[in-house]
Amino acid sequence: METQIPRYIDDPSQFLFWDLDEALIMIGSFCFGILLGYPFWGGVAGLVSGRALRKLRSGKAEGYFWHALYRAGIVKGSPPGYIREMVE
Repeated sequence: METQIPRYIDDPSQFLFWDLDEALIMIGSFCFGILLGYPFWGGVAGLVSGRALRKLRSGKAEGYFWHALYRAGIVKGSPPGYIREMVE
């Protein structure tokens, strides 16, 4: 089994062999299923939502999901997106 080491520092983060955003949605769905008392169905919902996210992102740039959340104001970034130059 080969281990892939990111080549650049700005490569997207991964959890096992999923991108981080897919993994967070799948794990979140599974945990929600555990809270409701249906861990199997939570896991199924996690796999389905992870696959749906992958299809939604296909053909788009890496980090598309995070950029969409940032533009919607859900995820805060540093610095804000409208600042083009940093002056000390």
